[in-house]
Amino acid sequence: MIFTLLLFNQNNTVYLHVVTNGFPPESL
Repeated sequence: MIFTLLLFNQNNTVYLHVVTNGFPPESL
């Protein structure tokens, strides 16, 4: 999935953002 790829690409910050909003961070 997209957020999974972002997880491996970025750090746990992405995971936290996904958990909070449910979508990839707007920073990317």
